[in-house]
Amino acid sequence: MFSEITPEQMGQLENKPTFDNLVAVFKNTYKERELDVDYWQNICKKLYLDNPDRPRQLFQNDRCWQVELLNNTKFGNHESLGEQSVTLGRILLEAGIALTSAKDPREYRTGFALLRYEPSFDIQSLNLSEESREMEQRQKSCLSEEVAVGISMHLVRTFLGCRHTTDFSSARGKFVELKEANGKRPDYCCLNSEDKIVCIESKGTTQSESVLANKISEGKKQIGNTKPQTIQFAENHYVIGSLFGIEGSQQQTVTKIDDPSIEGEPAPADNPLYEFIKLSYAKAFRYANRDDLADALITGNHLAEKANAEYQPIGFDPFGNLLLLEMKVFECLNGNNTGEKALEELNKALDELEWKKDEEKVEGKIVLPNGIALLPRLDI
Repeated sequence: MFSEITPEQMGQLENKPTFDNLVAVFKNTYKERELDVDYWQNICKKLYLDNPDRPRQLFQNDRCWQVELLNNTKFGNHESLGEQSVTLGRILLEAGIALTSAKDPREYRTGFALLRYEPSFDIQSLNLSEESREMEQRQKSCLSEEVAVGISMHLVRTFLGCRHTTDFSSARGKFVELKEANGKRPDYCCLNSEDKIVCIESKGTTQSESVLANKISEGKKQIGNTKPQTIQFAENHYVIGSLFGIEGSQQQTVTKIDDPSIEGEPAPADNPLYEFIKLSYAKAFRYANRDDLADALITGNHLAEKANAEYQPIGFDPFGNLLLLEMKVFECLNGNNTGEKALEELNKALDELEWKKDEEKVEGKIVLPNGIALLPRLDI
């Protein structure tokens, strides 16, 4: 299916960003990784053998659920959110990247856990399907915690304007710190539109409203144990908890957001924003099975040769879908500039991406605000 392409054909791919074309670009750009294509193609075929419609359900069906703001919390510029909808594919992409460490080699079990969860959902909402009642409670707990992370990251990007996120543990020591060294920490640090850090703790459960309330209360303590190190903190930080309902039951899936108060901290003397941002992209690279690119980015080395297409193919997710990076963003990360100059170029590229995001309509394609894109394999 993925035959070699000539330089002349390669020049035409910019106008035809189909899955097969960009896989061909991947093979041409990373010749040493051609086996990746066959491996993920076979995984994808086995995964969807029982239901060839599942890829379209995953990336084209919007799932609805409710979002509530607690205790007069203001989420970005929003005082209420109400019903939200998004594809499950977007939620699982956000979860997969978020659950992947910025600094440690990729943990395959993280990505493949998401494969196990996907069939457990109703095709029209973020409720679990009736069949999920038979799941063991331990598996329901893992599902709710990990998929809740995807919901949290989607909401943070959509309503807070946070393009870049990384795990608190990777940022600790250089960008953020704990007040009590042995105390619990929140899950994530996100960089908002004002280039300030927002701490996020994500919680998930399938049990009850009271269990979710206790988890949110615990999360507020975790966020309260943080302080800035070299990047200034935002005024607001959030615990985002999701309670998953089961189709046919009275309980419907709901996400609740609370804003714990944090005592003021002095502004940091340094502001290494670009170094923080590199951790964010490293997470996405590792999720795409590209530890080599993540390590090169963190250490400041050359990433890879530029592909002759609008997007730089990066790698494959556990579903066999292709992960890409918008070319101007790739060029910024792959360039020689550092610090303020690199940050200026990257922000310019991302600002341009915002206004052109809706110009190109590719079926099922997801583009995150940081230029990471996913092109799903819809036809098996």
